[in-house]
Amino acid sequence: MKKAPLIIGASLLSVGLIGGGVYAYQQLSGGSAIEVQPVAYISTSWWGDVNESDGYVTSDMTQEVMLQDRKVIKEVLVQEGQQVSINDPLLVYDSTLVELELEMQRLTIESLKVNIDSAKRQLQKLNSTQPIAKSEGNPVTTMPVSFTRTRTTEGEQEEVLTYATALTPLEDGTYSLEVKASAKLNVSFLYRLKGLDEVGQTQISQPIQLSLTLLSDDGSQPMIKVLDGSSLEIPAEFIEITVSDYFKESIPDEPEQNQPDHEEKPDQKPEEEPEQPTCPEQPVCPEQPIYPDQEPEEEPDISPDLPDLPQEGYTKEELAQLIQEKKTEIQTLELDYKEALLKEEKIKKEIENLTVRSSVNGVVKKVGDPSVGSIEGSAFIVVSSDSGLYLKGTLTEYQLNEVEPGQMVEVMSWDTGNSYIASITEIYPYPVDDPYSYGNQNVSKYPFVAYIEDATDLKNNMSVSVRVQENVENSNALYLDMAYIGDENGRKFVYKVDEDFRLKKEYIQTGKVIYGSYMEILSGVNEDDQVAFPYTKNIKDGVKAKEMTNMWGY
Repeated sequence: MKKAPLIIGASLLSVGLIGGGVYAYQQLSGGSAIEVQPVAYISTSWWGDVNESDGYVTSDMTQEVMLQDRKVIKEVLVQEGQQVSINDPLLVYDSTLVELELEMQRLTIESLKVNIDSAKRQLQKLNSTQPIAKSEGNPVTTMPVSFTRTRTTEGEQEEVLTYATALTPLEDGTYSLEVKASAKLNVSFLYRLKGLDEVGQTQISQPIQLSLTLLSDDGSQPMIKVLDGSSLEIPAEFIEITVSDYFKESIPDEPEQNQPDHEEKPDQKPEEEPEQPTCPEQPVCPEQPIYPDQEPEEEPDISPDLPDLPQEGYTKEELAQLIQEKKTEIQTLELDYKEALLKEEKIKKEIENLTVRSSVNGVVKKVGDPSVGSIEGSAFIVVSSDSGLYLKGTLTEYQLNEVEPGQMVEVMSWDTGNSYIASITEIYPYPVDDPYSYGNQNVSKYPFVAYIEDATDLKNNMSVSVRVQENVENSNALYLDMAYIGDENGRKFVYKVDEDFRLKKEYIQTGKVIYGSYMEILSGVNEDDQVAFPYTKNIKDGVKAKEMTNMWGY
């Protein structure tokens, strides 16, 4: 009887081991399979918004041309009594200012493109940069450090040109600096002239042009050297060197002047000036005495108590922060670029509209004086129709940028039961009240005029129903149910099935939202794919996928 608990315990232990093994197997094999849906079943198409409203047909159509503010008339092309047809030019505005605005906008776009390309190259360089290890006893710095050394003979401090050296700005936008030829020049100083950061990895400003005045130790015999950061080349492995050696030449002694006459001994030969060493084929000359008659200085001692030079570079955390900042900068630049393109298109459209055209077939009843313009807000040109029937309707403020003159609209008469096609000839830029339109009454409505070419059975002042279809650039675009689109810090993604029928996280490009629940897919997903709900429990890369069995709810 005492063995029963042991047997039961052993059985439970066996079940636990088996259960644990199954759980471990599931974890190693990707866990339970997750159901997926074919994209074709959870997506839709879109052919543009349809605006339905009421309108009326009229034969008495009058076009009144009002002069636009801040625009100058270049030429009037019609005169009173002249017969005109739809789309005939009536007047032309001067395009000088608008074309100048377009050229400036194009320069802005080119500048943004250059900045985006530069930022992407910098991001690529940051992504390929290896982080350095952080030392507890020696904090890492991103700036090349040059410790100040003291001379053992005189106790004077050496002058060192570094990234933080103050420069004197000049009126022409350049800079100047006065320094002794014996001063040390650190590579970080050259990075600053080139507009780079302290380690020479990222362009953070425009290059600098510097006029460098070199002095001998006693302040005599100045020599001016110009350093242009835009064309400056930094030798490989260069860290620090004296200014005189950097320019590969020595600073001569002050010449003797007004020496007294003296008798020259017959056997005395004039002293020959020592030949100055040169090394044109080397990137950096070996250190030479600055003055030919002066003994070489002793190498200054470095205090043994100074810490070791810190490593150059970025830690893992610093590098991650720089990468994220660069990504944010690129996103901002790309948004500015898209807005600049939209503004360019708007200016182009404005240039196209500088020519005012007739919207009716009729006779010119009035033409104003270009030197006077409109008087008290009256029309400058008036054209009255003399044939045909016209439709007067409205557009919503959302369709204003999508619908343009020349587009066809569908007209249906409740009296005749027939449908007709009308061509838009003019869209007015000011809103009006339209109590007879359908849909959202809080949306502004803009009037338009359309010409009905075949107006059989239609009569003057007859009410009609109007359908305006928005133009769509790509009617075959894919719109996916937003429930299957995940968001990760602003980046859209889906979990779709790969060739092994396992889930894979795929980042996608998206566009507009329609019907409040479908998002346009620009890239990353097509109708042949299968996707899973992105927030399913335990979903991750590599998890097995299975087709949904109750797809239709039964």
